[in-house]
Amino acid sequence: MNRSMPRAPRAAFRWLTMSAGCLLLLGCGGGGGGGATAATGAASTATATPAPAPPPPPTYSVNGASVTPAALETITTRSGTWRLSDLGAVGSDMRAYLWQLDGKANFARVMVCRRIFTKEAGDTTDLSVTTVPVRFTIGTSAWNWSLGVAQGACRIAQTEDPVAPNPAWLREAVTQNLIPAYRRERAWLPARVTLLAPDTARGDYDPASLGPVPGSTATPTSASNYVGVTSNQGGEYTSSRSFVHDIDARLVDAALHNEDSRIATVWPQVTQYSFYSLAQPQGGAWSFVNHGTIDPQFPQDGDRAWEAPTGVSPNTAVDSMTSVTNWGRDVPHLENTAYAHWLLTEDPVAGLVVQRQAAYALAAYFENYRGGYKTYAPMTAYAGYTGQERGMFNTMSALWKSLQVSKKVTSANGRVFWSAARAQRQANEALASYDVIAKRIGASTAATPSDYLSRLSGTLFGSAGSEAYEMADGTQTTLMQTSDFMLQQYGKEPLWLWAKAGDARVRGWFETYARSMVLRLTAIGGAMGVDKRSGVRGSGYPIGPTTLSGGKYIVAAAPPFSDDAGWAQWVVSLPLADKASRTTFAGAAVHTAMQSEATLRFAKDLGLPVTGLDDAIAQVARTRAATATSTLVYPDLQMQKHMGSPD
Repeated sequence: MNRSMPRAPRAAFRWLTMSAGCLLLLGCGGGGGGGATAATGAASTATATPAPAPPPPPTYSVNGASVTPAALETITTRSGTWRLSDLGAVGSDMRAYLWQLDGKANFARVMVCRRIFTKEAGDTTDLSVTTVPVRFTIGTSAWNWSLGVAQGACRIAQTEDPVAPNPAWLREAVTQNLIPAYRRERAWLPARVTLLAPDTARGDYDPASLGPVPGSTATPTSASNYVGVTSNQGGEYTSSRSFVHDIDARLVDAALHNEDSRIATVWPQVTQYSFYSLAQPQGGAWSFVNHGTIDPQFPQDGDRAWEAPTGVSPNTAVDSMTSVTNWGRDVPHLENTAYAHWLLTEDPVAGLVVQRQAAYALAAYFENYRGGYKTYAPMTAYAGYTGQERGMFNTMSALWKSLQVSKKVTSANGRVFWSAARAQRQANEALASYDVIAKRIGASTAATPSDYLSRLSGTLFGSAGSEAYEMADGTQTTLMQTSDFMLQQYGKEPLWLWAKAGDARVRGWFETYARSMVLRLTAIGGAMGVDKRSGVRGSGYPIGPTTLSGGKYIVAAAPPFSDDAGWAQWVVSLPLADKASRTTFAGAAVHTAMQSEATLRFAKDLGLPVTGLDDAIAQVARTRAATATSTLVYPDLQMQKHMGSPD
């Protein structure tokens, strides 16, 4: 019989586990085939019953050719012992693998990975998807798949889901501070909380698709697919602007409310997030030498460094990934799937998705570090992305999750996953590169106005430049500005997690940010403190005046204040057209306001020595009580992923 993808174990597979406990997919050893014999002195001897003939061994066909699995790796997690076998090259730029799990005789997972397309190789930017037919036969059962494999991606198909989710592990992860708590009680609009339930528009997993748009026949793109928006476009989506995907947060919420049955009900859809994430083009570089994700900055032996696209690529020693048409992505909008999947199952495929996200983060702007544009000293340490503050926060998040995967994996031959030592070094050195910026700003004086404005306003890693602001008289002025949302929406969770784990550098960074948020929510207050001193583009928050250098370049000017309290007073006194409330949150984005409060709660949990922290938390409660919920804007953007909290 031919099947697509069975969704659950079937009784028909029971014969695969033989009566003596021998597992068919793993092979059966020898043993006596005779029946019982009579005891000594018995009057008669029983007739031996012939043992049934063993079923035929499994067969595998990839791309129309029969293949024999060759053992590559044994990986152990709490979910069991996983065995990875090589199924050989597929064409000139792909390789096929077989995953098996001890004790799961009816489980087989095929994975086909394809190289990244690069500028050095002259590869096209057009989307390329190659169809790879795969056939398994196990006894009288057969599975036929057509796997659509894009460049820089891995495609999964399997006979069944091998590991049931274990909500106790997710609750444990919250207790161990591996992931924040996400609780519906933190919602500012309780009636809009969405609980876990199957989505009938999502359908079954299709290994030939890059991620169908739920309930639609539209062609998937990074702006519209099963996972959500994973492109670099603006806006608020389930798949970005937070520590985890919204489905991950909803899983945590359900687990913390002991709604284990809800998790089981939606699990087939949850696993698809991971499968489709892994299938998206140019998500990471795969090694056919080491059979794992290539470390971009310090690649494993036999592999080349690689980078995400940044324009020209002058350094031919580094593979420069092409940006695929309709599948653009970047680190400031890095997708964040699969972490809850990993915590619930410790299934290697989920861990692989997590580490490939970390690899992409480390690959961003890498050609700058390698000396392509300028002459730098040879790299001796990992460097983190610094293009935008949210990209820095996303890098911190990705490296945190990657490290937690590496700590849980035991690998016999060091393949597939980065070692814990490598993942720890990546994190330590990337964070150290950020600390250089923080220290420079922390030591600044009025002689360097841009850094000085950042220091006084509590903008740790520097401003985002300048922005046009509309004045009350209808004119516009340009001011130095920072983001009004990046800290709350991207930064609080990784800052809290790294500080909670004992990183003194990150603890110091969070103290700086917490001081700034206290001022925003008290001395400035209300909607004006949350996000309503914004520029024309709507995402800037003023931190100081500007001037023209040589009549051409806008640069920071000497500030009319000399401490952080003076900065807050200056923000309030600006004669801008936008005069938001300072006593209510009317007109504020509900999700940003929620996360502003959560930032303070994370800081309090760490015991940060920030003057006025408790008063600020109390002030938020009073301001909320004075706010009509109907006056909060963007109510549909209140998602569980915005409800992160230390408790």
